[in-house]
Amino acid sequence: MRALTIAVVAIAAILTGCAKTPPLPAATVSTIDTIAVVVGSKKDVRVSHRGFTVFNNDGTRFDAADWGIVDLEMAALRRRLEPRFKVIAVPATPVDEDDLVWSSYSRRVENIVSPALAGSGVSADVILFLDILQIQAFPGISWKFSGCGIYDVGAFSDKTYTRAYCVSTLHLIDPKTMEDIARAPLTGDGDVYAAVEVLPDFGFTSVHLTPEQIETAKKGITAALDRAIPVALQNMGLIP
Repeated sequence: MRALTIAVVAIAAILTGCAKTPPLPAATVSTIDTIAVVVGSKKDVRVSHRGFTVFNNDGTRFDAADWGIVDLEMAALRRRLEPRFKVIAVPATPVDEDDLVWSSYSRRVENIVSPALAGSGVSADVILFLDILQIQAFPGISWKFSGCGIYDVGAFSDKTYTRAYCVSTLHLIDPKTMEDIARAPLTGDGDVYAAVEVLPDFGFTSVHLTPEQIETAKKGITAALDRAIPVALQNMGLIP
């Protein structure tokens, strides 16, 4: 019983940290001029395929830097925040340990946001943190993902599709207290905490993608971000 209680409390804490807060009052938003943006990213882009049986499952990882994932995310944020705010990108060290992705939100702030800002010389009214998560099983595949990537469900399943995704929550942080003042998850197509874009006719015959398929996947990730990020920013009250 004690173990069950601990598990329930832990899950509740995770969900509370991910759920959106009420929008910021317009009076508060009007005091914000400069936003420091920290993108939490993984070193890898995951590409996953679910086959007819577990023996047909396949997956591989690409270098996220080669795909320019952080650049795609920053560009999507800039398209919605500028020129309303001055946006300063603060580089952060990519994460490759799954235990950090699974860890508490406060630990991710401690390990990603604080080191990025330390010694950067950046002065901002607020910090916008694009967090990384790994708590959601995607419909039709039941695998949990973090960061950005693509997956498909094999041709022998009841539904065949390929999806590009980015699993994340936006957090607006007070730079003095390093506490959240607003947050909202990226959502799309019914998937919780993920920007998602369906890639029709992708031709997913192998997880070892061709250069053309990589470009298609990147365009899908961009489209997913461009649809989900404005909604998250509106839910936070940062943009109308």
